[in-house]
Amino acid sequence: MNAMRSKSSQLQRGLAMVEAMIVLPVILLLGMALAEFGHILLLYNTLNKAQQDGATFIARAAIPPGVPDQIILDFSAGGNVEQTANIIVYGDIDGALGPNPPVLKGFTTTDVTIDLATVDGKAEYVTIEIAYNFSTFFGDFLSSFAGGRWDLRFPLQTSITVRALG
Repeated sequence: MNAMRSKSSQLQRGLAMVEAMIVLPVILLLGMALAEFGHILLLYNTLNKAQQDGATFIARAAIPPGVPDQIILDFSAGGNVEQTANIIVYGDIDGALGPNPPVLKGFTTTDVTIDLATVDGKAEYVTIEIAYNFSTFFGDFLSSFAGGRWDLRFPLQTSITVRALG
């Protein structure tokens, strides 16, 4: 009787090992996918907060004092458009010359687009668009068993339109 119980418990331990080997890759894949999804949400939230800071700045700087009926976006070097892009990317007006690194790895001012938005032919709004190229923790490509590669990169895009404050 004891010999049968001993053999049965050995078979059960072997079966548990086989089950663990089948389930473990699935659990690891789900865990990695969950971590990557959280990473995407964190980056998107960071982009939105940086964009809101830039929108607040440009909304106040777009209408100069004494010219209440006209939005002036200064595209010259050091103008309010360049300063806004610097605030979004670096967190300060000085941009790359300042002490702060970009808020996200690989994020540059070329990823930020600032334009006037018109309503009924009158320019009253400023639109800020960001297109940041997302890259995963695990690399830019995933190799498949068939020999192909899946591109894991995609753009995170966000846009905001604000009314210029006078």
